[in-house]
Amino acid sequence: MKLHLNNFRLKHQLILLILISIIMMITIQVVYYYRFYQLTLRRQIAYTGNIFTQIEEKLILSLKDIEEAANAVCYSSYVQHYMTSDNNYEKVENRRNISEIIKFVKSSNNMIKDIILVPDNDMVLSYSSENITAVITELSEIYEYNGSSFKERIITNVVKNEYNSKFYFGYIVPIFNTLNLNNIEEKVGAAIILCSVDNYNQIVKKISASPNSKYYIIDSSNYIVASNELEKLGTELKIENSINNKNIIFQREKLNEFGWEFISSVPVDEIITDIKPIREFGIIIGTITSFLLVAIGVIFSKNITKPIIKIISFLNIYGEKRYHKRLEIEENNEIGEIEHHINSMLDKIETMNKDMFEAQLLLYEKEIEKKQAQLNSLQSQINPHFLYNTLDSIRSLGLLCDSQDIVDISCSMARIFRYSIKGKDIVAVKDEMSSVNDYLKIISIRFMDRINIDINIDWNINDFLMPKMIIQPIVENSIFHGFEKKLGKGFLKINGKILNENTIGFEIIDDGIGIDKLELDKIKMQINSDTSQINMIDKGDVGVGIININNRIKFICGEEYGLKIYSEKNKGTKVLIILPIRR
Repeated sequence: MKLHLNNFRLKHQLILLILISIIMMITIQVVYYYRFYQLTLRRQIAYTGNIFTQIEEKLILSLKDIEEAANAVCYSSYVQHYMTSDNNYEKVENRRNISEIIKFVKSSNNMIKDIILVPDNDMVLSYSSENITAVITELSEIYEYNGSSFKERIITNVVKNEYNSKFYFGYIVPIFNTLNLNNIEEKVGAAIILCSVDNYNQIVKKISASPNSKYYIIDSSNYIVASNELEKLGTELKIENSINNKNIIFQREKLNEFGWEFISSVPVDEIITDIKPIREFGIIIGTITSFLLVAIGVIFSKNITKPIIKIISFLNIYGEKRYHKRLEIEENNEIGEIEHHINSMLDKIETMNKDMFEAQLLLYEKEIEKKQAQLNSLQSQINPHFLYNTLDSIRSLGLLCDSQDIVDISCSMARIFRYSIKGKDIVAVKDEMSSVNDYLKIISIRFMDRINIDINIDWNINDFLMPKMIIQPIVENSIFHGFEKKLGKGFLKINGKILNENTIGFEIIDDGIGIDKLELDKIKMQINSDTSQINMIDKGDVGVGIININNRIKFICGEEYGLKIYSEKNKGTKVLIILPIRR
C-alpha cells in the first residue's frame, strides 16, 4: 500500500515530523558514539602494535648483543684450544684466559648471567657464582646439544633456577674447530649463553594502557618469559582462561627471531572510560531536546492546526444557506490574513453572484439573437453547386459566343474552386501544380502574353506530398505586386527539386518591380515573429499572404520549414519554399 504524506492531516504530519526529528537526533548520537568507540578501539590496536614493534626491536637488539658475545667466546683461540687439546696443562692455562674473556663479555651485557662451555665428551665448564647445575641439566635433557648432529644455534624456552627462583633462557651455540682448516665443520662442543629475563620484564612492566591490561611474552611451549604479572613468570599461559566474559581486545603477534609470541589483553570497558561522559552527555541532551520538540509540537498544534481546523470546519458548512456568515479567528498572524482574504473573497463572490444572475438574463437574450443571426447567415450562404452551375453557364455562354477565353477562364476557375474546397489539406505536388497551371492560364489571358512563364518541376517529386494552396498565393503575389506596375513584358519562373535527402524546395522567381529594403526587412521580421503580430502589416500589403503561408507550413510541417524571400527594388523577387519530403 503506497503511503501518501499529502493525505495526512496537518496535525499528524506535525507529529510525524517531531518523531522523525527525535529519531534522527538519536541516530546521529548513536552513530557518533559508535564511530568514537570504533576510533578508540582502532587507536588501542595501533598502540599495541606500536608496543609490539618497540618490544620486537629491543629484543632483536638484545639478541644481536648476545650473538656478538657468543661469537666472541666461540671463535676465541683459547676456547678452540681448550676444546681440542688433550694436554691438561694447556687446558688449565686456557681456562684462565677463557675466564677473563667471559668476565669481560658478562660485564658488557647485564642480561648475560653465565656462559657455559660444554666440550663434547668432557665436563661442563662454568664460571657462574650461582648454582646452575639444575638449569644445565634441564637444558641438556630438552636440547641435545652434546651430539654431533647439533649444528644450528637455538634460543631455548624459559627455565627456572630452583636455587634462586629466577628465570633464564639459553642461547646455545655449536662450537666448530676453526683451527683445523681441513675440517672446519668438525663440532667440538657447545656454548650456552644463559640470559636473565629480568630486562624483558622491565620492558613489559612499563606498558600500561589500563589498570587491568595484561601483556605477556611467551616461549614456543606457551610458558611466560616476561609479563606485567610477575607472579605468573615461568608458568604456562592458558589462553582460554585469560579471556573471560568481559569484552576485551586480544592481540597476538609472533616474535620471529626468537620463536616467541607477544600477547596483549586489554578490557574494552577500561579504554572507553573517557568516552562514557560523552555518551551520558548525549543522553541528557537528547532527552532535553526531545522534551523541547514535544513542547514545540504542542504549541504549534495549538497555534496553527487548531485555527486551520476551524477554517476547514467553516468552509465545510459554508453554502448550507449560510451565505451571509463570515469567518471569525482571533489570531493576528498569517492565519489572520487568511481569514481576512477568505471573508473578502466571500464578499466578492456574493457580489459576483448577484452580477452574474443579472448578466445571465442579458446573455441569454443576446445568445438567442446570435443564434438567429447565425441561422440567417447560414441560410444566405451560396451553395457550392450553385457556383459550379454558374461557372458552367458562363462556359456555355462562351461556347455559344465562340469565345475560347471565356471557356478557358470558367473551366480553370471551376477546377481551382473545386481543388481549394476539397477536404484534404495535404496533396500531391502534381495536384498542386495542376491548380497553379489553371491559375496561370487565367493570368495569361488577362495579361495577354505580357508575362513569359517557365515551369520546371523535377518529375521525381510529383508524387511527394505537400500542404495545399501554398504555391498559387505566392505566384499571385509575384504577378500582382511584381508586374501590375511594371511596363513592358515580365518573366516568371517556377522551379521544383530535391534539396537534400530530407527536403524539397520550390522557387518562384520574377523580374518585377521588387521590394524595397525597408519593406523587405519588415516582412522578414514578421515571418520570424509570432503569428499574432500579423496585424502590424497593412491588409493590402504584400506581406500578409506570405506570412500566412509561412505560418501554415510551420504549423503543418515543423519550425525548420517555411519561406525565404530575396528581393531588390526594380530587379525582381525570389521566394524559396522549403518543405519536408513526404511520400
